[in-house]
Amino acid sequence: MINFVFVSAIGKTTNFLEEVWRYYYWLSETNQANAKEAVRHLDAIKDFHLEICRNLFPKEHDIFKKVENKFNVVSKTLQANNMRLVQYEPRDYSWIVSKGEVVSSMIVSDYLKLKGYDNFLLNAKEIVKTHGTIYRNAEIDLVTTKCCLLNNLRSLNPPNGQLNVVMAGFIASRAQTCQTVTLGREGSDISASVIARLLSEIAGEAGMSPTIKLKFFKEHAYHETDPAVDSKAFHMKEVSFDQLQSDIARPEKKAIVHKETLKIIENNCAVEVEFIKFHDLTERTSVTRN
Repeated sequence: MINFVFVSAIGKTTNFLEEVWRYYYWLSETNQANAKEAVRHLDAIKDFHLEICRNLFPKEHDIFKKVENKFNVVSKTLQANNMRLVQYEPRDYSWIVSKGEVVSSMIVSDYLKLKGYDNFLLNAKEIVKTHGTIYRNAEIDLVTTKCCLLNNLRSLNPPNGQLNVVMAGFIASRAQTCQTVTLGREGSDISASVIARLLSEIAGEAGMSPTIKLKFFKEHAYHETDPAVDSKAFHMKEVSFDQLQSDIARPEKKAIVHKETLKIIENNCAVEVEFIKFHDLTERTSVTRN
């Protein structure tokens, strides 16, 4: 059995890292106020993650050093560049903003190990590959990604045949250069959907027909209206792919799934999809085939 856990950034980390990037990007050579503000933002993000670790891990655990190192690399790299990104560089954006998923996946992987769940933390950049030269909202190269996924899985030796994998969502790399790219908002959903589809294909080619269960843990499961603005929103235990597609085109519905996610999995009948409220695991919505 194979279990993949794709991890998003914690809280509003992506938004906060975008702020760090904006401060560096708009920083002129003489604007030291922006430099200090960028460092302050980065330190606050680091402290936020370290506080989470203090609530989860014993103080001697090496997760603290790993989290510190990831954020320190960002700070030192930008300072080495004189903190002046005077030209718009999507490459710099993706490299900075992706650190939220990198750090959160490390925390999740180490916490699972602490609780007795063995797992392999895989580098998303070594598996998820993209087309072209785009650094933001990149398009996944399914053929290359499938090959990289298969090679990585073959290299693992899980205990008792149970393979548990933790990976950062949202992150990929260019197939030719291995430079960091990002998949856009809801990118972790896209990462999970692509891997689910490819696992289904790999199993089929090996003469197996397993059911791939794709579970999205969200702020809430599926409702007729947005529960954030309608306290009486009706929870739907089932929803069809057609309805999901229709609701994506209606902004007032605040769809809980990205259109690219549906495109990846809607024609693969071997993938079962479910939305689960992460604060109440009893609130679930299954997606039915049309």
